Amino acid sequence: MEKKERNATIEVNFFGYSMELEVDPQKGELYYASLSTYVSNKMKEIAEITGSVEIPKIAILAALNFADELLTNDENLKKINAEIDNLIHSIDEVIEKT
Repeated sequence: MEKKERNATIEVNFFGYSMELEVDPQKGELYYASLSTYVSNKMKEIAEITGSVEIPKIAILAALNFADELLTNDENLKKINAEIDNLIHSIDEVIEKT
């Protein structure tokens, strides 16, 4: 049986908790450190706003916040792509008329 090669691992901190993550060598350790910092900062922000010290509650609220950011960015990207398609169509029409 062939053994799967393990990726490199790094230790990161999320809101005061350490954990070891497997990292994609193409993205590098700095990428994962940045992710860890982003998550930890968001959790700190939520803890300050809510006054909560319950880690599961803070983590769920952070996850909801990240999901909202992702969906908002996805919708914005769809709108931008639609605008680009409209511009391309308009340019094509002008070119055909000339």
